[in-house]
Amino acid sequence: MPLENYQPFPQHIPIVAKADLFLYPAIIVPIFLDSKEDLEAVNYSIENDCPLMICCLKEPPSEHLDFESFYDAGVVGSIMRKIELPNQKIKILFQGLARARILEPIDQNPFIANVDLLETAEDETHTIKIMMSNIKELVKEFAEHSNLFPAEFQSSIFDNMDYSKVIDLIASTLKISKDEHYQLFIEQDLEQRLLLLLKYLTFTLQQAKLQNDIKSKVNGRINRFNKEFYLKEQIKQIRKELGEDDTREEELENYHKLLEKKRKFMNEKAHKEVKKQIDRLQRMHPDSSDANTLQTYVEWVLELPFEKSHKSDFNISAVQKR
Repeated sequence: MPLENYQPFPQHIPIVAKADLFLYPAIIVPIFLDSKEDLEAVNYSIENDCPLMICCLKEPPSEHLDFESFYDAGVVGSIMRKIELPNQKIKILFQGLARARILEPIDQNPFIANVDLLETAEDETHTIKIMMSNIKELVKEFAEHSNLFPAEFQSSIFDNMDYSKVIDLIASTLKISKDEHYQLFIEQDLEQRLLLLLKYLTFTLQQAKLQNDIKSKVNGRINRFNKEFYLKEQIKQIRKELGEDDTREEELENYHKLLEKKRKFMNEKAHKEVKKQIDRLQRMHPDSSDANTLQTYVEWVLELPFEKSHKSDFNISAVQKR
């Protein structure tokens, strides 16, 4: 039902408070309700032919709610459909119509308050045109990094000349805090609303870019690891086809393990050099003369007692006299 079909505002409106449900106008959403107060609020709305107001809880729901438990602003709208469910639960199809704010609490069982609309003047200044153009460009860029704004959603934004509706549409998709939603929700100055939306949209876009960058790097490392694993498995298979056994692979693996055991007793330069030669040996054909020479060198180095040391005052002159 259009808002014009209801009584003029301010008026007494029943309220439903839901956790993590900061709704905006022009949104149609199913809402499941089971508390006695919420059921009575829905019945009050239907029986008195008045809008229903949906407010967002500040904290997780508790047994005893009061007007301080939820934000004093929310969306007023109409109940398009009410469906009775088992266990005294109901589902309503709710259509948001306008932003509104509580002027004065009236009753708590159910929540009823004197409510007025939050209206924003649509003054199309040069500054506002530029800000709206920037917002639309951000939405385009956002679509490249996230599925938050699909093509049909972008069309509803770009083809809409009602700036307040555009702000509400974009804001309804943003994953920002409840307090940030509230600040954007209650602001009535169009320029200030656009500034807040630019701020939140820019921040969310930066987060999306960062997440994509991290995801890309992680996927790159995984792909590289998978490629290395695949190539190593191919090499193993080729060696099996050539009739080679796994003795050489076990030897090379033992070289690496032995080197790691001696690492804390070696200086960094020596460790890097030995590791380099083991890796080089791994790439060489086992039957080549160079491979045999290098393997002898590696085994000789790894037999050196790096873990044993003796402090002596070496004197070249003394040694020459001997």
